Amino acid sequence: MLEVEPWRFRPAVKLIPGSVQQLELTPHVLAHAQAGLGDLRLIASGKQVPFILERAGFTRALAPEVSRTDDPKKPRLSRWTLRLRQAQLPLTTLSCETKATLFQRETQVIEEVPDSRGERHPRILGGSSWIRKPDSKSGRFSVKLSLPPQTETLLLEIDNGDNPALDLEKFQVFLPVNRLLFKAAPGAVMELCHGNTKAILPNYDLSLVAPQILAAAKSDATLADTDPAGSAGRNSSGRTLSFVFFGVLALVVAVLMGVIVRLLPKPASAG
Repeated sequence: MLEVEPWRFRPAVKLIPGSVQQLELTPHVLAHAQAGLGDLRLIASGKQVPFILERAGFTRALAPEVSRTDDPKKPRLSRWTLRLRQAQLPLTTLSCETKATLFQRETQVIEEVPDSRGERHPRILGGSSWIRKPDSKSGRFSVKLSLPPQTETLLLEIDNGDNPALDLEKFQVFLPVNRLLFKAAPGAVMELCHGNTKAILPNYDLSLVAPQILAAAKSDATLADTDPAGSAGRNSSGRTLSFVFFGVLALVVAVLMGVIVRLLPKPASAG
């Protein structure tokens, strides 16, 4: 039996009929699990389900919310703000496109990270030179990120020198694809536990038959829980609603007591 309380998130796994299941890790899982994914656990009836962690070797694109946010104090720079759905995503690449055909620019991807006093400081995630000539086949540009971001906001800065700013479009960021491969009994009820900083990478005997598992036909399992925090999140939410209910009830009682006191007859004065 595995004591699951140290794991912050426990979303349910929706299984598809089949012997071998593959579960692609969602952005939420990748953001809240350990960097090396050593805290992942599959649980059914309180027991661990052995799995193989497959690092697929390719990435999945995400479309951030993008806005132009130039700084008037830095006229040579054009700045684009990219907002992600959550922080701490292990992004590998940022890319965008332009229709301009002749230019050379220096680019830099940064984020602003708050310190213990709330002051924000720039943190460089990556950078590169962007050169395009008329004979270039594509206006697509990619910047490799040497560090994963800690926040949900990225800044792409381009030094235009004395040239006009580039018009950019079709922004994308990329996440590595990781899957769990495992066998599940028909009708099993399963959860994916993650978000435990003290857990260590599990070691299962299933790895001895990894080639057979990798070569087998697979069913695509998914995370079925609409609440990204899973059962842990639901418990926390329930406690929050209980506190709100009793707080409102106490306020109503206090108001009624005040009304009753005002309606009571005042005692006669000594005179």
